[in-house]
Amino acid sequence: MDQKVLAPAWWQAWAWFAVAMAVCQAAYWLALSPLLSQRTALAADSIVSELQAAPLSEATLQSARSLEEGAWRTVTPGWSAPSTQRSHAFRFAISLNSRPSADIGLIAGVGADNFHVWVNGQPIVDSGRLGANATFDARQLRGVMRVPAVALNAGDNEVMIVATRRSPGYTDIFPSAWGDYNEMRASTARRAFMTGDYRFVVMILFAFTAMFAWVLLPFASNRAFVGWFAILATALALQIAGRRFADPPWGPDAVMAIYFALLIVTATAWFCLLDAWSGRGSPLLRRIVALIGVLLIGVSAFLLIARGAPGYDLAGAIADYWSLGAGLAAAALFLWRLPAHGLERPWEAAALLVAVAALVTDAGFQLFAGRFTGHLTAATPFLIFALIAAMLVRNVRIYESMNALNDHLNARLAEREAEIAAHHRKLSETQRARDLAEERQRIMRDMHDGLGGQLMSMLLAARRGRIAPGQMEEGLQSAIDEMRLMIDSMD
Repeated sequence: MDQKVLAPAWWQAWAWFAVAMAVCQAAYWLALSPLLSQRTALAADSIVSELQAAPLSEATLQSARSLEEGAWRTVTPGWSAPSTQRSHAFRFAISLNSRPSADIGLIAGVGADNFHVWVNGQPIVDSGRLGANATFDARQLRGVMRVPAVALNAGDNEVMIVATRRSPGYTDIFPSAWGDYNEMRASTARRAFMTGDYRFVVMILFAFTAMFAWVLLPFASNRAFVGWFAILATALALQIAGRRFADPPWGPDAVMAIYFALLIVTATAWFCLLDAWSGRGSPLLRRIVALIGVLLIGVSAFLLIARGAPGYDLAGAIADYWSLGAGLAAAALFLWRLPAHGLERPWEAAALLVAVAALVTDAGFQLFAGRFTGHLTAATPFLIFALIAAMLVRNVRIYESMNALNDHLNARLAEREAEIAAHHRKLSETQRARDLAEERQRIMRDMHDGLGGQLMSMLLAARRGRIAPGQMEEGLQSAIDEMRLMIDSMD
């Protein structure tokens, strides 16, 4: 009979979890995923020549133009320059049948700290510094660059790009896109929003949720969960904020050391957060994982600061492998504990799994494809919903438990007050009975010793005929007076 009653509830819990998983995964991968924001090359009436690259000793247009033809070599999009070479020039030509009547849009697929672009010698992008003291302007999405129609000619139009790496890392070149400027702006509007305004809003949300978690931490019932939530939200907010600094006050090696440290902290916090989510995790396991994360941060910082560019690959591999391994381990641990501790909160669990999938996808793309996809940033609404829901659910339950405890204590207090009042009444009745008994004994004693003695002596004297009438009268008056005193004393 019990099995028949429990079976539908068990299947219902799994059904709700399956529905929540399907809805959350579909909502992310079909609406917010960065994979939906890939560039679209809108081919104009043009032909693009082969792409050429050359190393530069000085990151200037003049240095690029003074290179001999033998210094240039043909490369294919997806090519990466050695990390030891900090500055490069890239060139290609756009061939137009006629001068366009409208401005042309251009997306230069360059992966560097900063780069400038010239078309036919006219500067198209020149913000920030190049060279050894380069800024990090290229970390911001430059999107579609406007090439004025007056800067273009019929025939070949030279596009020259000078790119610089100030921090350790590679200079990459990806496929470029060109076409009508307005059409390209429209086709890339979603990508521009997701990597611009959306990312800024995400940073603000992470910052506020981190502050909320730090404030709530001293009062939380599951302090491990709230604490790791605060660490995770802080690390993610700092990751996004770090990419918004075009000219940070610290050196390039420190920039990359901080970046890799935040990646390691994020992966570590994810694992510990999911371990503590159900409230049944292992504190020892979290301590071990946190210790490993701290050691990896120290190793990657040493490789970057002590070895510079040669240590970049190993430091990056440490961060990426740790992110991938911790993400997969967190997902496995989460799913293993889900039937026992998570099916009662299916939407919360499904949203957390979306964020876990985003973390693993980011690490996989970075490790095996060399691409930063930004899935975890895009999945922020699911992450924030899950984490805030988890904290609110726990605190609502705490509030309800406190109310129930208060009701129980009030009921117990009322019972004790009733018992005390009854005991007090019983004591009062006992004391009253004792007082009455004592008063009765006093009256009897007074009657025996006072009035009784006088009457008895008068009775004996009258029997013997030895009492005169005056003495009788005096004795009776004395007895009456004694009786009056006794009556007065009873008040």
